[in-house]
Amino acid sequence: MQRETSSAPIIAAMLSGFPASGAIDVDLQIRAYLMAVEGIAQEAIARAARLFITGQVKDHNRDFAPSCAAFAEQCRYQQASIDAERRPRIEKQPEPPAKLVDPRKLKLLNAALQGDISATEELKRMFPDLPVWQMADLPASKLMESE
Repeated sequence: MQRETSSAPIIAAMLSGFPASGAIDVDLQIRAYLMAVEGIAQEAIARAARLFITGQVKDHNRDFAPSCAAFAEQCRYQQASIDAERRPRIEKQPEPPAKLVDPRKLKLLNAALQGDISATEELKRMFPDLPVWQMADLPASKLMESE
């Protein structure tokens, strides 16, 4: 029960920030909040209380203290956020170095692009399954029709 005594001042401070909470038995209310946040880290409770006090909780009526359930929900959200922050990060693995193209293949390709028929024939032997060879054997008039 050591956590209760350490979280109670945080909750009391939060409740004192809402003027509409003045007529309530604070001790009973603190006990209810402590029950609602049981098992949640004090850091998460403090973060949630700070968010309510500073009016940063979306859809919360800033004139009233949060309900125990709303406060506990925000505490759980903060706990999940803390857990995520502390989770070890996966480092991006460096990409393996790209395979270099054999300079002889590049020379052949360049020669084939320049119209060297023997280079084109050599590339056909090296890469027989490339669909580009089927297109290369078609007359230009057939290529225009397929577009």
